[in-house]
Amino acid sequence: MLEKDAIHPMDLVRSLTFIRRIKQSSVNISGLTGDIVEFAKGKMELHPEQLNLEDFKEQLDAQLGFIGELRLEYVIDPKDQMLPIKIDCRKICRVIVNLVKNSWEKLQDDEDDGLIQVRMSTLHNNDFQVQVYDNGSPIPDKIEKNLFEAFRTEGKQQGTGLGLAICKKLIDLHGGLIRGRNLKNGTGVIFEILLPDCVLPSQTAHTAQETQSGNQPASKSAGSLTNLAPVRNG
Repeated sequence: MLEKDAIHPMDLVRSLTFIRRIKQSSVNISGLTGDIVEFAKGKMELHPEQLNLEDFKEQLDAQLGFIGELRLEYVIDPKDQMLPIKIDCRKICRVIVNLVKNSWEKLQDDEDDGLIQVRMSTLHNNDFQVQVYDNGSPIPDKIEKNLFEAFRTEGKQQGTGLGLAICKKLIDLHGGLIRGRNLKNGTGVIFEILLPDCVLPSQTAHTAQETQSGNQPASKSAGSLTNLAPVRNG
């Protein structure tokens, strides 16, 4: 009876992994709710820490259980496991999860095999580069230039329309850059992020008016997005 009812080690591992993902998802939901509240109040805080890509990838994996049958690939340069920069890993993780989630929702309606690719690396000046690529349908021309405006929910049945706006606010707070664009010949969509090293242990982003008046928190400025290497298909 005991042998029959015994839990197989692999089942235990799967169960523990599932529980860990549920806990991480609840943390992510709580964090996202906090981001929305901070966004509405006009201020958001950063808590930079040393970036370890292996740990960072584990954070992403824990929150991307919804991917299911779609292919999700990571491309990480082995030399970049421990990067010499500090970012708010939790918030940047939520930015990437939001971008992947948008790709996943779009690919649900595509008949071809869906592919989402997350590339992470450093450039020669130590800026942290992230690219989120999918082989789905292109961004409609009418919203491509206004992707990061609040309350845009083009083509989505649900959502607050704040996801990309919050993403941009978090990247701006890091002194970074973000853009989304269609690749040539209809080969997919790519979102590109460039982040410099945060130089303060804690920073706060204020309202647009305060930022424009020169009260933006100190941080290094990221380089130009034109320096980002293009995604190679295949």
